[in-house]
Amino acid sequence: MLRKTKKYLKILINLFLYWDGYTPQYIFFEKQKLIYIQIEKCWSSSILECLKVLLPKEKQTNDIMKIHWQWFKKIKKITKNYLSNEYTIFTVVRDPLERLISCYQQKYWPSSELKLTWKWIFDDYLFWYLKNPTSLEDFLTKILKIPVWLMEPHFKPMFSRIQVKNPQKNVLILNLDNLSKDFEPIRTKYKLPALKHLNDSHTKNKNPIKISNTLLEKIKKIYKSDFELYDYAIHKK
Repeated sequence: MLRKTKKYLKILINLFLYWDGYTPQYIFFEKQKLIYIQIEKCWSSSILECLKVLLPKEKQTNDIMKIHWQWFKKIKKITKNYLSNEYTIFTVVRDPLERLISCYQQKYWPSSELKLTWKWIFDDYLFWYLKNPTSLEDFLTKILKIPVWLMEPHFKPMFSRIQVKNPQKNVLILNLDNLSKDFEPIRTKYKLPALKHLNDSHTKNKNPIKISNTLLEKIKKIYKSDFELYDYAIHKK
């Protein structure tokens, strides 16, 4: 009984300490007038690795966890002041379904090289609710039952991470499928290094991924705004 109580307390403490990660992440560079809206599973580690050259030299570490959680200055809200003072505000989006699959691949597939590194993020989440799902469909079925406000950032809707009025107008929405080209103006303007693909969840498993139509319809409903955002990123002029 005491052991279980300690486990529950540990989970609650971790949820409290990690709660900041559940809120939108706005990476802020005041001197450069640059704001990056971080969306997990949209090359965020690669973007942060690229942006670290804008940090003071003593903070330009190769420790990816420090890059994620410690060194970057963050703001809690993008106010009208930032929207009207020539700040460059950008984010990266991807196909919502591919993002969910990538999340599952990285955290659970046995062939994922990053499984042992990142799986701990989900192990204690909601009292082991997502620990060791039996399949991709099992994983998707479970996360679709979670209220959006309580969703873990790696599968929380992308649109909810932006929270900027009229994002199509006020935010540079980059498409992951075309990121090298879309990111180039920002990279050139701020003299950033070339992007490196970190946390690759690619697997050699060649079996086709099958998802039931019923589940697909649920995904389209819950992530409706994300599909619209992604469609905009593809077709914007």
